[in-house]
Amino acid sequence: MVTDVEPGSRGKHVTVEFPLASGERVSAWCDSCDDGLRQGDQVRIRYDPTDPDQLVEQVGRTSRRNVSRFSWFAAATRTAGMIAIMVARWRRRRDRNSTSYGSSTSQP
Repeated sequence: MVTDVEPGSRGKHVTVEFPLASGERVSAWCDSCDDGLRQGDQVRIRYDPTDPDQLVEQVGRTSRRNVSRFSWFAAATRTAGMIAIMVARWRRRRDRNSTSYGSSTSQP
């Protein structure tokens, strides 16, 4: 059950409360919960039973942490690809220029 919804820099911070198998109730921040949830709403979540009071995720939604990691990975991959293309073009031009201008030798 949603116990708190607060505005945050990246959407809303949603806090949920849920029972463990032992019957103990735990409250944790839901990393991927829908921003449209309101206090008192029921939501299906997934959590780590070894550390239940850490971040939990709403079932069927992608964690913001995973999206952020993917975004950084995609940006790094694109950047590495662009650098590789630029280096390959530079080498091709360098090789083309060195063969056309430096190949003539004069003999006495």
